[in-house]
Amino acid sequence: MDTLSRCRRGEVTNMTTGALRDTASPARSLKEQRQFRRELFGSSFFDGPAWDILLELHIAGIEGRLVSLDKLCRDATVPPSTGGRWVKALQNEGLVARGSDEFPIGLDFVRLTVKGHAMMNQYLESVFPGAMQRHHSP
Repeated sequence: MDTLSRCRRGEVTNMTTGALRDTASPARSLKEQRQFRRELFGSSFFDGPAWDILLELHIAGIEGRLVSLDKLCRDATVPPSTGGRWVKALQNEGLVARGSDEFPIGLDFVRLTVKGHAMMNQYLESVFPGAMQRHHSP
């Protein structure tokens, strides 16, 4: 039986022994990543629905896909009412834009702005050094 299963059942009380000792470094890294994300995007957008929306829009932008508000909410696993509120908040921060003159009326597409992509790229490059070079190499 693995240590994590034993911990969940309360059989292991000293969490600093054995295999769990090796989890301190990744935990510190996650904590540092969260702090940097908070500093870059502000405390309102570093977690939860806003972060899921930013990630989905960044991926869609890199892949060249258009994303409707409905699809964005589904992909980010956010209820439509919550997604709409967060998209509006992200719009107010200049990170996302809605709609476009290129599309017929009634189609509500959401995308990252240049500022939004730049901030996502800055964050992701800091967390995954070299990722930008690997992505753009021939």
